[in-house]
Amino acid sequence: MIERYENYLGLKDSVSFEEAVEIYGRIAEQLADSCEGAEIFEEYVAAAVDYAKVRSGWLLLSRREKEEQDSRRTALHDRSIITLNILARWMNMEGKDCTWRDALGDSTWRMNDYDVKKEIHRKRIGDFNCYAALFYGLNAR
Repeated sequence: MIERYENYLGLKDSVSFEEAVEIYGRIAEQLADSCEGAEIFEEYVAAAVDYAKVRSGWLLLSRREKEEQDSRRTALHDRSIITLNILARWMNMEGKDCTWRDALGDSTWRMNDYDVKKEIHRKRIGDFNCYAALFYGLNAR
């Protein structure tokens, strides 16, 4: 079966291209004058690209190959979430608009270790990772 963007948009909690462009643009705008913020964002993009490499080939794998790679995929996804949270926390401490983080569906980045963790919307974050990889890939020409 050939996968189509329209099929993806029908999935629960999908991130549209337009929404990804908007969130990405909000981040870029807030980091335009910050070398430190840009460095943190580049760490996130590196994590996102690593995750997107595995995820983009996922549907091409056999069941056995998926089982073999599942823990690696999860670890890469976790790394991208952690670096995204670091970016959001840094932006918050710097007084920058970080409401984009809530738009991705995870409020745990604002909490400390003693708070009850809220649900992390891993799929939305994974989707945004793929868009970030796309945007960097397109600009690398």
